[in-house]
Amino acid sequence: MTLSTFARGLAGAAFACIGAGATQAETYVYGGLSYGSADYGYTYEIASSETEFSHQGVGAFLGMGRSFASRGSLTFGGEIDIAAGAWASDVELVSTTPCIIPGDACEGSVDALMTVRGTVAFEQAGWTPFLTAGLAVGKVSGSADEGACGGPCEFDETRTGWVVGAGFTRPLTERFDLRVDYLYTDLGKPEFTAPDSVTSAAIVFQQLRIGAQMAF
Repeated sequence: MTLSTFARGLAGAAFACIGAGATQAETYVYGGLSYGSADYGYTYEIASSETEFSHQGVGAFLGMGRSFASRGSLTFGGEIDIAAGAWASDVELVSTTPCIIPGDACEGSVDALMTVRGTVAFEQAGWTPFLTAGLAVGKVSGSADEGACGGPCEFDETRTGWVVGAGFTRPLTERFDLRVDYLYTDLGKPEFTAPDSVTSAAIVFQQLRIGAQMAF
């Protein structure tokens, strides 16, 4: 089973509980800070030369969730959130094409990310771990040497993909919880303006997030 299949399956199982009748419904909002890391791979097709690079940065996230139904010790729900931050790379000047020309080189950026996910949570002695999976939409951009492409060599797209993750909450007060989670997002392969010369591997974006959650 691939991660993308697992993401679709877990999200579908969680959202299917909406029609099963809620036995313990709860709406909540959450937000906090996100440490993000994005991985890129640009290939110069003429020489099969690949350049890989990554970057890290800090951002913020805000979301809303709702528990739909409980089955024994499990609680099924759904969440939607958006994240944005300083997730743009420096100019990556390396020794492999298409990132070798000073002034051009390579760049990449994840400008914003939205996820819609199913969740499965289970309470354990005051801690509530959860698994989550679903769909992602991200605004991404990047560029490579114009010399490798014979002209403008870039992409600027809104892409869809899949996301899986895990986390936990722990009560701080009657209404507020500490929330920590990790999300792994695959946004697929963007297309350069000169795809015969330069192609991109799938953009993988990982977040470690910490914040607070408030129930209504």
